[in-house]
Amino acid sequence: MSAWVVDIHRKVRVDPRPVAAVIAPAASAAAADPEMAAIVASAPSLAALAAHVRCPFDAQRVLDCLAYNTDDLVRCPADALAAKRAHCFDGGMLAAALLQRLGHAPRLVFLDADDDDGHILALFSGDDGGVGAVAKSNFAALRYREPVYRTIRELVMSYFDGYFNLAGKRTLRRYSRPLCLVSGPLQGVDWENDQAGVAAVDAAIDKLPLQRLLSAAEAKRLCPVDRRSFLSGTLGTDVAGAYRGAAVAAEAAAAPAS
Repeated sequence: MSAWVVDIHRKVRVDPRPVAAVIAPAASAAAADPEMAAIVASAPSLAALAAHVRCPFDAQRVLDCLAYNTDDLVRCPADALAAKRAHCFDGGMLAAALLQRLGHAPRLVFLDADDDDGHILALFSGDDGGVGAVAKSNFAALRYREPVYRTIRELVMSYFDGYFNLAGKRTLRRYSRPLCLVSGPLQGVDWENDQAGVAAVDAAIDKLPLQRLLSAAEAKRLCPVDRRSFLSGTLGTDVAGAYRGAAVAAEAAAAPAS
């Protein structure tokens, strides 16, 4: 699969190099945040880790210190911490567990996409009533948000421009209402330590109704991602963990030369 590049006339050509050669590696967690990396590496339990998490951004730092999980296994927060790896689902639950210890209700929002993976946000509230998010992602722009958004939709739309696949297509289309992990069907479920609890959370997310973000006509008019946005958004992306569906591969292969 090759990376898309868009010129100023909105024509698309294929960069002849494979995506893996175009994407720049990120600094290791130990180099980027040595203090938190050391804490995460040595934390024997969620409780021990939580003692070092004093604000939502610290929860984001924890997620950033975990390797991106490229397999399909969804680990409970305790197991994700032990494995020192996570993707958006298990990372979202880990963030929710840490945010709960800071006094925030553990709530998740699911983002749904076309020709791409979905995404999970762990929500938290700001002092002035805004909502923010902590998230584990393979893409640089799909992680932390400050609590300055007045509605869930406003928060979700802040992810729109940075939500694209390896073919350079913006893919975010729908989102769910918040799912509380300690009430309703999940009341009493041990999702922090038990894989059966993880399965219960997964099933609850699957039942959430989805709200559309844009019309079919608007989706058809979307421009491909430009080169600078592609390169910045994929800084540190592990291609092995990125969406590689047949439609994405075919689109990239069929992109016309400029």
